Amino acid sequence: MRSLFSQAAEHDVLGRYEFLREVGRGTFGVCWHARERGGRRLQVAAKVISKAGAAAAGTNPAEVLAEAQVLAAMRHPNVLGLTHAADTPAYVIIVTDFCDGGGLDDSLARIKAAGQRLSDRACRGIAASLLRGLAYLHEKGVIHRDVKPANVLVQSPSTPSARGSAEALPLIRIADFGLAKFADRTGTRCGTPLYMAPELLAGLGYDSRADTFAAGVILHELLTGQLPWTVPRRGGMASLKEQILATGRPGFELPLPAGVVLKPASPGSAPPSTSLTHPLTPGAPVEVSEAGWSLVKQLVCPESDRLTAAEALLHPWIAASVSGQAASSAQATHLQRLTAAATVAPVVVGHARPLGRSKDAAAGAVDGGPAASPPTPLPSDEPGAGQPTGRRRSKRGRTDEGSAEDAPSVRPRRAHDAANSGAAPSSPRPAGKPAAGLDQESCAAPVRRQQR
Repeated sequence: MRSLFSQAAEHDVLGRYEFLREVGRGTFGVCWHARERGGRRLQVAAKVISKAGAAAAGTNPAEVLAEAQVLAAMRHPNVLGLTHAADTPAYVIIVTDFCDGGGLDDSLARIKAAGQRLSDRACRGIAASLLRGLAYLHEKGVIHRDVKPANVLVQSPSTPSARGSAEALPLIRIADFGLAKFADRTGTRCGTPLYMAPELLAGLGYDSRADTFAAGVILHELLTGQLPWTVPRRGGMASLKEQILATGRPGFELPLPAGVVLKPASPGSAPPSTSLTHPLTPGAPVEVSEAGWSLVKQLVCPESDRLTAAEALLHPWIAASVSGQAASSAQATHLQRLTAAATVAPVVVGHARPLGRSKDAAAGAVDGGPAASPPTPLPSDEPGAGQPTGRRRSKRGRTDEGSAEDAPSVRPRRAHDAANSGAAPSSPRPAGKPAAGLDQESCAAPVRRQQR
């Protein structure tokens, strides 16, 4: 098996691909939709990052390999896969799987423009896939730190019969690891404000639950069609910050948005629709399932009350996504076993600069027509600003009772964290090495919290 990493001249690497179109451009990186030349004609996304641009932005050129190093260690269907990475004299080139549906943000915009909204089944399926991917990352000691709809890519179902079905759920894949760090490394406040956890926004220490907060905001948007925040035109950023910080204060409970009503599950009612979307009726309230809303409230909340991704997978609403019905006893037992010793991932602290960004990396629809010749992949070299350093805080461990069979408002069981168990921080995986023997079924396995 060939190595995912190579050192070569630009023309040797870029000559392997036919470049179809540009799908994103960042401070010092450009992302292209491309396909392999020769036999397989595999469609890929190629991110070309300028070392000179990175240096001009104050980033060590060696750091631009961090995204590829994170991706190389990941093997999970809900995490974007790395095809090839090359370190050339002038560029770092990262080649990943191509997702033909673009970003989740684009999908939501198209659905809204068509006067539709996602069904409860579709929201549940997307949330389950996102949480499975996050639980896997956290198990491997990686905190994404920039989870948002644009970084959640949509891929068509793999089989032709599923692709032609209006009921088949697409594959959801977490992408854009430019801000991700292995949990033993240092990090800083970063991410997208609309999806940023309050402890991260405040510059305090944070752990993997910063990612699940962002997942909760995304789920709020999927279910209700709107974000949890209102941003006025005057003083908008200050108001947004205050609304987000309020979610981290003791006793906070997320309010139900105006125009949204909860729909309880009624025994004996008709089976839920298998459609992925429903038409929006102007002026009519938006109905949201009580079970789905209960999960949102357990994610968009103070860090001490917030579920980890592994715990959220035990929520009855998510467990029901296994086959559209309640999870079997065996499946619930399996999830409980994986989560029984679950602890919070190590804290990311210190200083680091964001890597080269490209909007909707690896996303975009396939364009028809002949392939364009390989473009000159020179991105802008404008420098980017650094981020302030955050501080870590510690928290006492606790045990909360519950199970997958409990009512939606009851939190699944969490074991004592490493502070109380005396467990040592997990050893980091050497950056850049693919993980060996990863079991996709173990995506909810525990990660330990780093101690002072």
